[in-house]
Amino acid sequence: MILMNTLIVDSNNLAYSGFYSFSELSHNEKPTGVIFLFLKRILLLAKKFETNKFIFCWDTKKNYRKVVYPEYKQNRRQDLTEQEKIDYALAFKQFDELRLKVLPDLGFNNVFWQNGYEADDLIAYIVLEKGEEYEGSYHVVSTDKDLYQLLDVCNIYNQRTKKVITKKVFVDKYDIPCKKWPKVKAMMGDASDNIKGIMGVGEVNALKYIHGELKSGKTLDKIIAGRETVNRNLRLIKLPFKSKKEIDIVPEEDLFDRKKFIDVFVNFGFESFLKKKELDSWVKIFCKERLYTRRERGGKMKKWNVWSEGYAATGESDGAMFHGTFEAPTFQEACDKCFKNEKTYNSKRRTLWGCQLFDNQVDAIKSFG
Repeated sequence: MILMNTLIVDSNNLAYSGFYSFSELSHNEKPTGVIFLFLKRILLLAKKFETNKFIFCWDTKKNYRKVVYPEYKQNRRQDLTEQEKIDYALAFKQFDELRLKVLPDLGFNNVFWQNGYEADDLIAYIVLEKGEEYEGSYHVVSTDKDLYQLLDVCNIYNQRTKKVITKKVFVDKYDIPCKKWPKVKAMMGDASDNIKGIMGVGEVNALKYIHGELKSGKTLDKIIAGRETVNRNLRLIKLPFKSKKEIDIVPEEDLFDRKKFIDVFVNFGFESFLKKKELDSWVKIFCKERLYTRRERGGKMKKWNVWSEGYAATGESDGAMFHGTFEAPTFQEACDKCFKNEKTYNSKRRTLWGCQLFDNQVDAIKSFG
């Protein structure tokens, strides 16, 4: 079942939060702690928000903002010890493995990054420009306050504080429209990104200026004199960042099945995920198939009925079509056997002529209707 909430994950932000928690975890002498904790948090998020719809947005090494402001983020990791540099390098390898292999292998097809842009830019593009192509209400998972400017069109879940920030929460606290937040940040600057603001102007005075409470004085004079700094910072802070190369994101349907989860968990030695209770949680939330019996987990053959939803793509009006019964350990393998010579069959998406496949007539009819 596809549920309504869509979680958009600031993936680097979430992965960083597990940097030290499981740093000693490894499998076959290969560090896996970052990957393990990332997946554990995805499962917890899926349970909390009762959803299996995730979009993962990642940063890239190249950054267009550095063209505008070469000092951007240059203060990060400058004073690391040699061991810390090694630790970061190992962590970044796991970031890449999550992005390029682990998440796609699990069946997550909405894993996005684009050279020159940050995850924040992709998140903003999705909620502002591509909203109609994704179902449900959006919850952005991040601790990054820059994203507050998007609260008109989404909520933000802070995984550190376990709190949901809504437009109402923001307005009650700051008493300004969400779209004014970039100007506040532009005036005060952002030390974490090495963006220098107006000297002596912090959040309190920036808000006073927005509220029109600064009628005169040194602070107002500084803000007026610092307009060039504010305009430069606005270009850096306002989302999504504007560049000649436009963001290009194409949504896809996720395709989960039990075997994919088992294969990944076995490959990385995540034994806790393979325990019955935990594995059943993954299957129940993410997979369209029902939970399997112990006998089926052993890879025993069983008979599967293969149904497709109505052939809308070809103009036929039938609500469902029966294709036969096939013996296989899993429904995925039954579909592969059924359509092994059919060119319009997509095993990865588990579709025929773009129509989804099911193991019973009721779900096939429901999907079409």
